[in-house]
Amino acid sequence: MSRITFTEVRNEAIEAIKLLKEGKIDVKQAQEIRGLLGTIIDTAKTEVDFLKSIPEHVKQEMSREQVKAIAATVEDKDLALDESIKDIEYRREHYRPGGSS
Repeated sequence: MSRITFTEVRNEAIEAIKLLKEGKIDVKQAQEIRGLLGTIIDTAKTEVDFLKSIPEHVKQEMSREQVKAIAATVEDKDLALDESIKDIEYRREHYRPGGSS
């Protein structure tokens, strides 16, 4: 499966607007493109929300690759996903067994 970056999603949206303005696509085609791009964005939001819902003790046990596997649809150029990964890594580095983290 090919990965899609948010940069590509943004570029596709901008290109669709440009093509619509130039009359190279019709409103129906633009709506279809919007729907597809919206699906990609909604999927990425769901993945980030799922990462946020994972209990901290589970996150501390996860590797970077495991986190990225959960967020498989969109490359981790998404700020929220990057922040989640950084948070997991920070907590793992500062976790003290038997003490407070």
